[in-house]
Amino acid sequence: MNQSYILLFATFLSSILLIGLPPVHAQDDDPMRVRITTKKKDGNVVELYAVNPAPFPQTVKLDFTELNNFRADIPLPIERVVKANMPRTKWLTLTPYTTKRSSAFNYHADYHRGDIHNTRHDNSVTYRLPYAHGSTHEVGQGYGGVRTHSRPGRTKAIDFTMPVGTRIHAARSGVVIDIKEDSSSGGNDIAFIKSANYVNICHNDGTFATYSHLQKNGASVRVGKRVNAGDPIGFSGNTGWSSAPHLHFEVFFPRDDGKVDSIATRFLLESGPVDRLVERQKYTAHHR
Repeated sequence: MNQSYILLFATFLSSILLIGLPPVHAQDDDPMRVRITTKKKDGNVVELYAVNPAPFPQTVKLDFTELNNFRADIPLPIERVVKANMPRTKWLTLTPYTTKRSSAFNYHADYHRGDIHNTRHDNSVTYRLPYAHGSTHEVGQGYGGVRTHSRPGRTKAIDFTMPVGTRIHAARSGVVIDIKEDSSSGGNDIAFIKSANYVNICHNDGTFATYSHLQKNGASVRVGKRVNAGDPIGFSGNTGWSSAPHLHFEVFFPRDDGKVDSIATRFLLESGPVDRLVERQKYTAHHR
């Protein structure tokens, strides 16, 4: 029996140039991607299984580009949201129409990090400012900033001006899903777009946050770690496409076209929650 498997992977981020959130490209050796495996049974029956080793949900779209002398026990193509840390689960069974001739199949599987159709931000959540309780930093660029925060779908990012080595804290509880900390390069040029270090966190409602431009070896957490709001997660820097040392903070959800939409967030101050931070104003973190 000729069995050939073609796995093509898409990402929840497009490869267009994004400020503060480097594209996450799925690779065959990506330990976080959904794994699709097959098992042959008697009579040339084939079962297809999926497992999600990642601490966040993923959307998988699967279709067969060839299905020769096979019938599936469910309608094709299929699209499923795979829950975080899902164990090996059978998805479908392929049964030959006849054993008197050869059978073959090829399939194409795309996956996106997150639930690309049903993610909704919990607007009741109040975020902490992403630096130490009692410390004060200025908003260098806010929502819709003309320098780098005016791109469609990316207008709700905030840049906090701070010296390299400033300790960064989680603005909201979640699970660490991505880390880059091997870069020492940065500058005010688009050529540095992929050089930014970052920590990305998935929240309970399926949204994601990125903390970007960290210093080299600037992450103090590891992938899979659950953090609470206010926990230290790294150190700020000036890596990537950056004109001066700062932290880029952004909350977003994935879309089905591979792009993302950023989300406005409320922050907790000592005086209470505020709906919007203003450029060139300084804010003191209040984590309690």
